[in-house]
Amino acid sequence: MIKKLLLGFAVVAITALTVNAQPCTPNPIYADSAGGVWPDVFPTACKNEPAGYNLVIDLKTITDTSVTSPLALSLYIQAFRISSVDGLPSGFQVAQAYNGSVGGFDAWVNGGTDPNWTPVQGCAVVSAPQSAVQAANVGDNAVTVNVDLYAKNSTPGSPILANYTWTSTIGVVVPYEFTLTVADVCTSLDELSPNSFGVAQNYPNPFGNSTTIPFNTVKEENMTLKVYNMVGMLVYETEFASKAGKNVFLMDASKLSSGMYVFNLSNGKESATRKMTIQK
Repeated sequence: MIKKLLLGFAVVAITALTVNAQPCTPNPIYADSAGGVWPDVFPTACKNEPAGYNLVIDLKTITDTSVTSPLALSLYIQAFRISSVDGLPSGFQVAQAYNGSVGGFDAWVNGGTDPNWTPVQGCAVVSAPQSAVQAANVGDNAVTVNVDLYAKNSTPGSPILANYTWTSTIGVVVPYEFTLTVADVCTSLDELSPNSFGVAQNYPNPFGNSTTIPFNTVKEENMTLKVYNMVGMLVYETEFASKAGKNVFLMDASKLSSGMYVFNLSNGKESATRKMTIQK
């Protein structure tokens, strides 16, 4: 999955997940990307959003990696699976669109042959009906997605993971941490026309380390977000893919200092500009 996730292992309990058949389709815009997960932050769950909560997570697997803590391992990776998700509010569920099975579990199974695996695309959905969002407590939820690797040690002669095995069998999985914020009122996406490009005001505003930008696109598009300080200096820029229709983008502003800023969101042909305020 993401190489930065494989810097260390954490011992966790493996719990059951709700798994539905093909709940999503991998976004082709990431077909040529290196291994990764998109988005890297969870958008806010809004109690005034009638559609509830629905987040599609896209991923591109990796085929090998090195880890140094607590064990020094160099791994060939055949497959990935989500073994548990901890910290979601009651009523929130996770469904994965796995492409196969190996080692007794459904998983995202890499292509190719041992040891020359090739990465694959996959996706998962975090969702909740409006009733579950409305019942959740307002505030931040620390969410941990625990990833199990079907891997073997690429170091000749090593007795640890000498054959392909789920790493959970030796008591370790890879934790991927998010924050899921539940808010009473957010800027409604219903304010935006479904038939045209549009961008609503970010929320919350002012904000500390993160804010959500609602927008609408008529089709899947490559989006560019740029943030400028009040003297016109570009201080933040990122690109990401939209889906057709209503979208929300969660901006990580943890590296920006307090002050007033202007953000511009563009699909390459149309753009919209709004002011935002960071207070830390």
